[in-house]
Parts: sequence; structure tokens; C-alpha cells
Amino acid sequence: MMFASSHKGNWEWMPALYWQLGCPNLVGVEVNRPAKNPYINAFFKGMRNRLGMELVDKNDIIRPLLKYRKGDKTFGLGLLADQTPSVKNIDYWTEFLHQDTPFLSGPERMARMFKSAYVYADVIRISRGYYKYRLKLISVNVAEEEEYAATEKYARLLEESIQEYPSDWLWTHRRWKHKRENKA
Repeated sequence: MMFASSHKGNWEWMPALYWQLGCPNLVGVEVNRPAKNPYINAFFKGMRNRLGMELVDKNDIIRPLLKYRKGDKTFGLGLLADQTPSVKNIDYWTEFLHQDTPFLSGPERMARMFKSAYVYADVIRISRGYYKYRLKLISVNVAEEEEYAATEKYARLLEESIQEYPSDWLWTHRRWKHKRENKA
């Protein structure tokens, strides 16, 4: 199962989602993008591992997932899908918050590859230090849907959530640094 979240609320709570679901064979997997500072990297790695989260390197995602698939474990892959894709990885654009915006399509491609369900995991801040998840099914099986349909649904759900809770989203991560005309 693919979980797409965003830089909204406290995204570092993603490991708690798997723990709270309480499924005995479910392994929570998160793509790790190591920090350049080794101390910061160790801190975040320890924080993410303490609830049993498995971290996979962003350049080697498929191999560990295939390992879980062959074993008796079910994996849930958590991705922060609101990040801006690099120029060479832009293949889907949509209007988002009234602006032409590129979206990562990797989460959809992986859900399609594994014929898995795709769930939007919205983190909502209740009060200082208190958060809740709101899970919304994007697709039962992405492989059966039209290409980019799941990415578009994710964009719409994220947009609705940002409009409902604008102060919860990380507005500073340069979401609109690419313009469509820059893509050849």
C-alpha cells in the first residue's frame, strides 16, 4: 500500500501511522533522503526508526520492496509527494492553488508497479504537539486507472486540505520554482 502525505502538519509522525494501524505483518517503509550533516542524519534516522520504520535509500527503493513482497510481510510505503520534482523528472503538470505546478509521479508509478492501493495520509494539527491522521483512499488499485489519475487525485486532496488548514502546510519549500516553459 502506498501512503502519500505532504509537508503539512507534522510529517515526521508518519512512522506513528503504521504503528497505530496495528497490522501484525505490516512494515512501514519510508524513503530516506540523507542529510548532509551526519549528526542531523543520525538524529532523524533514530527518530524514524524508533517505532519500527524501515528506511530505504531514495536511489534504491524497489529492491527492498520486492524483498517484503516475496516474504510474509506487507509493506506500507510513505512518501511526501508534495515535493517539487527536479527538472529532468517533471512529467506531470496540473493547476494547484491557482498556479501551473509540476507534481512527482513516482508514487503513482510505484503503486502501479506493485498493483497496490494508494492512500492520502493528511496530517492535521489539533493543537500544539497534537496531530491526527485523516486517511482518504485515492485508488484501490492504481494499475487499473488511467495514467496520472492518482497523481491528480492526490493534488486535489492536498489542495483541499491546504485550503482548509493553510497554516499547517510548509509554504517555504519553493513549490513553484519551475515554470512549464523551462521543460523542453
